[in-house]
Amino acid sequence: WNVHLALGFGGILILVQVFMIRPSWGALVAASGNDAEPLRKKLAMNLGLGHLLWMVLLVLMFVPRLPL
Repeated sequence: WNVHLALGFGGILILVQVFMIRPSWGALVAASGNDAEPLRKKLAMNLGLGHLLWMVLLVLMFVPRLPL
């Protein structure tokens, strides 16, 4: 079950990177001055979501080895 769940989270992580992080990064690069602050916050939120999914994937790799 953990392998299937990890593959699902991996697919979601790829979708987050393609549809959330890349556009945010492109908008931040194109912005200048004071317009960049809200874009930085949005990018940080999207990166945090990506890191959370990555952490869940790493934990799921070690679930079979945990003494439950």
